[in-house]
Amino acid sequence: MTVSKDKQDLVARHVGAVATVSGLSSFEQKEYLELLGEHVKRKCEALRLYEPLPFQEKFHSSRVSQVVLQKGNRVGGTVANMVEIARAVTGQDPHNKYPKKDGRAVVLGYGEKHIGRVFHKLLFRAGAFRIIRDLETKEWRVYRPWDESDLTREAETKPAPPLIPERFIKSIAWEKKSEKVFSLVTFTTGWELHAMNSAGDPGQAQGFSVNLYGIDEDLASPGWYEEAIGRIADCGGLLRWSALPHAKNNDLMQMVELAEKEATSPNPAAAIVRATIFDNKYLPKASVEQSVKAWKAQGDEIYRKRAMGEIVIDSILMYPTFNRKLHSAIRFDEPRCEVQRILAERMGQPPDDWARYMFVDPGHTICAAIFVAVPPPELGSQRVVYDEIYIPQANAAMFGEAIDQRLRDKVFQKYVIDAHGGALTEIGSGITPLEKYQDELVARNFKCEAHGAAFSAGCDKIKSREESLRNWLAIERDGFPKLLIVAGTCPNLCWEMERFRKKTVKVGGKDIPTDDGNRRANTHAVECLEMAAADGCEYIKPRSKPIEAGWVDRVLAAREKRAAARSANVGFGQAPFISLGPVGVN
Repeated sequence: MTVSKDKQDLVARHVGAVATVSGLSSFEQKEYLELLGEHVKRKCEALRLYEPLPFQEKFHSSRVSQVVLQKGNRVGGTVANMVEIARAVTGQDPHNKYPKKDGRAVVLGYGEKHIGRVFHKLLFRAGAFRIIRDLETKEWRVYRPWDESDLTREAETKPAPPLIPERFIKSIAWEKKSEKVFSLVTFTTGWELHAMNSAGDPGQAQGFSVNLYGIDEDLASPGWYEEAIGRIADCGGLLRWSALPHAKNNDLMQMVELAEKEATSPNPAAAIVRATIFDNKYLPKASVEQSVKAWKAQGDEIYRKRAMGEIVIDSILMYPTFNRKLHSAIRFDEPRCEVQRILAERMGQPPDDWARYMFVDPGHTICAAIFVAVPPPELGSQRVVYDEIYIPQANAAMFGEAIDQRLRDKVFQKYVIDAHGGALTEIGSGITPLEKYQDELVARNFKCEAHGAAFSAGCDKIKSREESLRNWLAIERDGFPKLLIVAGTCPNLCWEMERFRKKTVKVGGKDIPTDDGNRRANTHAVECLEMAAADGCEYIKPRSKPIEAGWVDRVLAAREKRAAARSANVGFGQAPFISLGPVGVN
């Protein structure tokens, strides 16, 4: 062990003239000096000097399984996340959230360069923050630029040592050593740290449990969040995510929404810590003012994202004017329109004298349908989506079960279907989904006013549908939107509306939104709503009773009933067939 001259001088100032310590040989004096030098060196380690800001300490101290630090630019979120990693792998977490030995951590970055330029720099090189020698104690501590006495001594500061001291490192496996891109680091504590690139396939992270999963910034590819949850589940591990919300995909939004939903829970599954650029006292005021001025010059959206850390995706959403509260069909407080008052009294169920429509987007992956009610004109011009069907891995029989209670004893003006999706012929049978879905209507003796047990084709002009829906979302002269949705019974429609994004193209390295929607994502319920808006859903006073079935329909229904009875074969000791109700309703 060697000790530099400045370390020897520092030790001498603390303990006096070491060379004259009585009773020690020259060898013992040297050994003593080296031990004191190591002691001084350890006192100066970054994790010992680190002074977290209030929001950082909240991030560190939380024992919630998933914590997201949603922050603005230059706030200190990445430093907090890397401190959390360093504390865990070196066995120095003051909150005792991790095993002291033999643990596993993962750091997930946005691209390969993120690993070398951010993770390696903060964890294994000096400079995560700056330090200065205290005038009174002569000890090193964190530099505090908000303190006038520290600010005048800025020239005396130096970078803090690495968050992970070299003495803890056992081995490093490199992807690109020249660029400091590492893949695996093992430590003397028995911990190991894996570095991964979110531009890759999330499947590469399968097959092992993780005590601490640290994600920094947004994800290049979706699916990593879901994979991270699977990795921490086996061992009760923790997920820590610090991000400037670019919202390139839905992973970050899913975690933020879960945290917001769990905010009032006594035992939440996720928590959120928010921080703005104004919360970082370590940034000089002049630097903050300069950054804020530059961001504001680029527009309010850039300022809100960069400075305030808000998830701002208005410019890339297809329907940014949709708002759950604004378009809520049920309101108990004023101001509210007459339609909202009636629906509040009836818990979202429209009266029988309102016209009803069903719009269906058939599909095997997801079969979606929405149910629209139109009040008489004297009540207003609103169109109300009061229910939905959303069936994963669907078939016609599941669709029939789902509509059974929704259509029974109700008068519908029209059944509308996406004709393109319904016309896709099955390989082998040659039967289209449209035919199968109509068979379900016939089997259950359901008829609409317009075409009996037949579907009308929905509008297939995408741009026209989009424009019609935007008109429905707009505020009318009476101060209320034309479109109202019962959010409690239409959660999937609301979810899709809030996430339906435009396609983007790369221009100069930036993602520029186009005018076209990204319909490869989940837009099944949205497309039903677009068909409804294009149709207009005219008010037609419904009959007092549903259309009576003709003799052919009655014969078919009787045959269906006898077949069901034979297949049930109910006898002594056998339970009768019991319908479990609609399928796919959340």
